[in-house]
Amino acid sequence: MNRALGVALAVALAAVPGSGAAQDASASETAAARRLFEEGVAALEAEAWEVARERLSRSYELVPRASTLMNLATAQAELGLLVEAIESYRRFLSEMTPREARHRRQVEQAIAELEPRVAHVDLTIPRLEPGDVVRLDGRALPSAALEVALPMSPGAHRLLVERDGAQIGAVDLVLVEGERRGVEVALRAPAPQTALEATPAPVASGGDDTALFVGLGVGAAVALAAIVAVVLAVVLGAPPDPYVGNLGPGRVTF
Repeated sequence: MNRALGVALAVALAAVPGSGAAQDASASETAAARRLFEEGVAALEAEAWEVARERLSRSYELVPRASTLMNLATAQAELGLLVEAIESYRRFLSEMTPREARHRRQVEQAIAELEPRVAHVDLTIPRLEPGDVVRLDGRALPSAALEVALPMSPGAHRLLVERDGAQIGAVDLVLVEGERRGVEVALRAPAPQTALEATPAPVASGGDDTALFVGLGVGAAVALAAIVAVVLAVVLGAPPDPYVGNLGPGRVTF
Protein backbone atom coordinates (compact mmCIF):
# COMPACT_ATOMS: atom_id res chain seq x y z
CA MET A 1 0.00 0.00 0.00
CA ASN A 2 1.47 3.37 -0.97
CA ARG A 3 1.98 6.19 1.52
CA ALA A 4 -0.90 8.37 0.30
CA LEU A 5 -3.41 5.54 0.50
CA GLY A 6 -2.17 4.55 3.96
CA VAL A 7 -2.63 8.04 5.35
CA ALA A 8 -6.02 8.43 3.66
CA LEU A 9 -7.29 5.22 5.22
CA ALA A 10 -5.88 6.14 8.62
CA VAL A 11 -7.66 9.49 8.59
CA ALA A 12 -10.87 7.91 7.33
CA LEU A 13 -10.87 5.54 10.28
CA ALA A 14 -10.35 8.26 12.85
CA ALA A 15 -14.08 8.76 13.31
CA VAL A 16 -14.93 5.07 13.62
CA PRO A 17 -16.56 4.34 17.00
CA GLY A 18 -14.83 1.97 19.38
CA SER A 19 -15.50 -1.76 19.59
CA GLY A 20 -16.93 -3.59 22.55
CA ALA A 21 -13.50 -3.75 24.17
CA ALA A 22 -13.63 0.01 24.72
CA GLN A 23 -16.72 -0.40 26.92
CA ASP A 24 -14.61 -2.29 29.49
CA ALA A 25 -12.23 0.65 29.95
CA SER A 26 -12.86 3.45 32.43
CA ALA A 27 -13.93 6.88 31.23
CA SER A 28 -10.47 8.26 32.00
CA GLU A 29 -8.75 5.49 30.06
CA THR A 30 -11.08 5.96 27.12
CA ALA A 31 -10.49 9.72 27.09
CA ALA A 32 -6.73 9.24 27.26
CA ALA A 33 -6.83 6.65 24.48
CA ARG A 34 -8.89 9.00 22.29
CA ARG A 35 -6.43 11.84 22.87
CA LEU A 36 -3.49 9.63 21.95
CA PHE A 37 -5.39 8.38 18.92
CA GLU A 38 -6.01 11.91 17.68
CA GLU A 39 -2.38 12.87 18.22
CA GLY A 40 -1.33 9.75 16.33
CA VAL A 41 -3.55 10.58 13.36
CA ALA A 42 -2.24 14.15 13.32
CA ALA A 43 1.31 12.78 13.29
CA LEU A 44 0.39 10.53 10.35
CA GLU A 45 -0.84 13.52 8.39
CA ALA A 46 2.43 15.31 9.20
CA GLU A 47 4.42 12.19 8.23
CA ALA A 48 5.96 12.09 11.71
CA TRP A 49 5.99 8.30 11.65
CA GLU A 50 7.76 7.53 14.92
CA VAL A 51 5.53 9.92 16.87
CA ALA A 52 2.50 8.34 15.23
CA ARG A 53 3.68 4.83 16.09
CA GLU A 54 4.32 5.73 19.73
CA ARG A 55 0.99 7.52 20.24
CA LEU A 56 -1.08 4.85 18.51
CA SER A 57 0.65 1.99 20.34
CA ARG A 58 -0.21 3.61 23.65
CA SER A 59 -3.77 4.29 22.55
CA TYR A 60 -4.29 0.65 21.59
CA GLU A 61 -2.77 -0.50 24.88
CA LEU A 62 -5.32 1.57 26.78
CA VAL A 63 -8.33 0.74 24.60
CA PRO A 64 -7.82 -1.93 21.90
CA ARG A 65 -9.67 -0.81 18.80
CA ALA A 66 -9.34 -2.15 15.26
CA SER A 67 -9.23 1.36 13.82
CA THR A 68 -6.21 2.11 16.00
CA LEU A 69 -4.47 -0.96 14.58
CA MET A 70 -5.11 0.28 11.06
CA ASN A 71 -3.41 3.58 11.83
CA LEU A 72 -0.60 1.89 13.74
CA ALA A 73 0.15 -0.44 10.82
CA THR A 74 0.52 2.55 8.52
CA ALA A 75 3.14 4.12 10.80
CA GLN A 76 4.98 0.82 11.25
CA ALA A 77 5.16 0.22 7.50
CA GLU A 78 6.57 3.71 6.90
CA LEU A 79 9.25 3.08 9.53
CA GLY A 80 10.31 -0.14 7.81
CA LEU A 81 8.84 -2.34 10.56
CA LEU A 82 7.26 -4.57 7.95
CA VAL A 83 6.71 -7.66 10.10
CA GLU A 84 5.04 -5.58 12.80
CA ALA A 85 2.89 -3.76 10.23
CA ILE A 86 1.66 -7.02 8.69
CA GLU A 87 0.73 -8.37 12.11
CA SER A 88 -1.17 -5.18 12.94
CA TYR A 89 -3.04 -5.40 9.64
CA ARG A 90 -3.91 -9.06 10.29
CA ARG A 91 -5.14 -8.24 13.77
CA PHE A 92 -7.26 -5.48 12.27
CA LEU A 93 -8.94 -8.05 10.00
CA SER A 94 -9.73 -10.27 12.98
CA GLU A 95 -10.99 -7.44 15.22
CA MET A 96 -12.74 -5.11 12.78
CA THR A 97 -16.36 -4.14 13.34
CA PRO A 98 -18.97 -4.38 10.53
CA ARG A 99 -18.47 -0.68 9.84
CA GLU A 100 -14.70 -1.11 9.58
CA ALA A 101 -15.13 -4.12 7.31
CA ARG A 102 -15.44 -1.83 4.30
CA HIS A 103 -11.65 -1.43 4.49
CA ARG A 104 -11.00 -5.18 4.27
CA ARG A 105 -9.91 -5.12 0.63
CA GLN A 106 -7.46 -2.25 1.12
CA VAL A 107 -5.93 -3.96 4.14
CA GLU A 108 -5.57 -7.27 2.31
CA GLN A 109 -3.91 -5.39 -0.54
CA ALA A 110 -1.49 -3.75 1.92
CA ILE A 111 -0.56 -7.16 3.34
CA ALA A 112 -0.01 -8.58 -0.15
CA GLU A 113 2.33 -5.69 -0.99
CA LEU A 114 4.32 -5.89 2.22
CA GLU A 115 4.88 -9.65 2.46
CA PRO A 116 7.34 -9.94 -0.48
CA ARG A 117 9.46 -7.20 1.12
CA VAL A 118 9.97 -9.14 4.37
CA ALA A 119 13.36 -10.82 4.87
CA HIS A 120 13.69 -14.36 6.23
CA VAL A 121 16.54 -15.88 8.24
CA ASP A 122 17.22 -19.61 8.57
CA LEU A 123 18.96 -19.72 11.93
CA THR A 124 21.44 -22.44 12.86
CA ILE A 125 23.01 -22.64 16.32
CA PRO A 126 25.23 -25.72 16.75
CA ARG A 127 25.72 -27.00 20.30
CA LEU A 128 22.75 -25.07 21.64
CA GLU A 129 21.83 -26.51 25.03
CA PRO A 130 18.54 -26.60 26.91
CA GLY A 131 18.29 -23.46 29.00
CA ASP A 132 20.27 -21.31 26.55
CA VAL A 133 18.54 -18.02 25.71
CA VAL A 134 18.49 -16.71 22.14
CA ARG A 135 17.74 -12.99 21.82
CA LEU A 136 16.80 -11.07 18.70
CA ASP A 137 17.24 -7.32 19.13
CA GLY A 138 17.06 -7.77 22.89
CA ARG A 139 13.92 -9.94 22.97
CA ALA A 140 14.11 -13.60 23.94
CA LEU A 141 12.99 -15.98 21.19
CA PRO A 142 10.95 -19.06 22.16
CA SER A 143 12.55 -22.33 21.11
CA ALA A 144 9.73 -22.99 18.63
CA ALA A 145 10.75 -19.88 16.67
CA LEU A 146 14.17 -21.42 16.00
CA GLU A 147 12.70 -24.26 13.95
CA VAL A 148 11.27 -22.08 11.16
CA ALA A 149 12.54 -19.36 8.83
CA LEU A 150 12.30 -16.20 10.92
CA PRO A 151 10.45 -13.34 9.20
CA MET A 152 12.43 -10.16 9.90
CA SER A 153 12.07 -6.57 8.83
CA PRO A 154 14.84 -5.18 6.59
CA GLY A 155 17.61 -3.35 8.41
CA ALA A 156 20.15 -3.98 11.17
CA HIS A 157 19.61 -6.75 13.71
CA ARG A 158 21.62 -8.42 16.47
CA LEU A 159 21.37 -12.05 17.55
CA LEU A 160 22.72 -13.09 20.94
CA VAL A 161 23.00 -16.43 22.73
CA GLU A 162 23.31 -16.50 26.51
CA ARG A 163 24.10 -19.37 28.86
CA ASP A 164 23.75 -18.96 32.61
CA GLY A 165 23.63 -15.20 32.10
CA ALA A 166 26.87 -15.06 30.09
CA GLN A 167 27.02 -14.22 26.39
CA ILE A 168 28.47 -17.14 24.41
CA GLY A 169 27.60 -16.10 20.84
CA ALA A 170 26.64 -13.03 18.81
CA VAL A 171 25.94 -12.12 15.19
CA ASP A 172 25.25 -8.69 13.70
CA LEU A 173 23.50 -8.65 10.36
CA VAL A 174 21.92 -6.18 7.96
CA LEU A 175 19.02 -7.50 5.87
CA VAL A 176 17.64 -6.11 2.64
CA GLU A 177 14.04 -6.35 1.48
CA GLY A 178 12.98 -9.80 0.32
CA GLU A 179 16.27 -11.41 1.31
CA ARG A 180 16.47 -14.99 2.56
CA ARG A 181 19.70 -15.83 4.35
CA GLY A 182 21.13 -18.66 6.38
CA VAL A 183 22.81 -17.48 9.57
CA GLU A 184 24.94 -19.64 11.86
CA VAL A 185 25.80 -18.48 15.37
CA ALA A 186 29.07 -20.02 16.57
CA LEU A 187 29.08 -20.63 20.30
CA ARG A 188 32.09 -20.46 22.56
CA ALA A 189 32.49 -22.00 25.97
CA PRO A 190 31.64 -19.58 28.78
CA ALA A 191 34.62 -18.30 30.71
CA PRO A 192 35.24 -20.37 33.85
CA GLN A 193 34.33 -18.61 37.02
CA THR A 194 36.94 -19.23 39.70
CA ALA A 195 36.45 -18.00 43.20
CA LEU A 196 39.52 -16.84 45.07
CA GLU A 197 39.59 -18.20 48.59
CA ALA A 198 40.85 -15.68 51.09
CA THR A 199 43.39 -17.03 53.55
CA PRO A 200 42.41 -15.95 57.03
CA ALA A 201 45.00 -13.83 58.78
CA PRO A 202 46.62 -15.48 61.82
CA VAL A 203 45.03 -14.43 65.05
CA ALA A 204 47.57 -12.93 67.39
CA SER A 205 47.80 -14.71 70.71
CA GLY A 206 48.29 -12.74 73.84
CA GLY A 207 51.03 -14.94 75.30
CA ASP A 208 52.47 -17.12 72.52
CA ASP A 209 54.73 -15.52 69.88
CA THR A 210 56.25 -18.80 68.69
CA ALA A 211 54.61 -18.68 65.23
CA LEU A 212 55.83 -15.10 64.71
CA PHE A 213 59.44 -16.00 65.52
CA VAL A 214 59.30 -19.14 63.37
CA GLY A 215 58.03 -17.08 60.42
CA LEU A 216 60.78 -14.51 60.90
CA GLY A 217 63.37 -17.28 61.15
CA VAL A 218 62.29 -18.86 57.86
CA GLY A 219 62.29 -15.46 56.11
CA ALA A 220 65.75 -14.65 57.43
CA ALA A 221 67.06 -18.04 56.27
CA VAL A 222 65.74 -17.44 52.73
CA ALA A 223 67.26 -13.96 52.60
CA LEU A 224 70.61 -15.28 53.89
CA ALA A 225 70.65 -18.03 51.28
CA ALA A 226 70.07 -15.47 48.51
CA ILE A 227 72.94 -13.28 49.79
CA VAL A 228 75.29 -16.27 49.98
CA ALA A 229 74.40 -17.22 46.38
CA VAL A 230 75.22 -13.72 45.13
CA VAL A 231 78.50 -13.60 47.03
CA LEU A 232 79.56 -16.99 45.67
CA ALA A 233 78.65 -15.91 42.14
CA VAL A 234 80.80 -12.78 42.44
CA VAL A 235 83.70 -14.71 43.95
CA LEU A 236 83.59 -17.35 41.24
CA GLY A 237 83.41 -14.69 38.50
CA ALA A 238 80.01 -15.74 37.11
CA PRO A 239 77.13 -13.26 36.69
CA PRO A 240 74.39 -13.88 39.24
CA ASP A 241 71.17 -15.48 37.96
CA PRO A 242 68.08 -13.29 38.26
CA TYR A 243 65.84 -14.08 41.18
CA VAL A 244 63.10 -16.38 39.92
CA GLY A 245 61.06 -17.47 42.88
CA ASN A 246 57.84 -19.38 42.28
CA LEU A 247 56.29 -16.84 39.85
CA GLY A 248 59.16 -16.29 37.39
CA PRO A 249 61.45 -13.29 36.91
CA GLY A 250 60.00 -9.83 37.00
CA ARG A 251 56.74 -10.81 38.72
CA VAL A 252 55.76 -9.93 42.24
CA THR A 253 52.79 -11.10 44.20
CA PHE A 254 51.19 -9.51 47.18
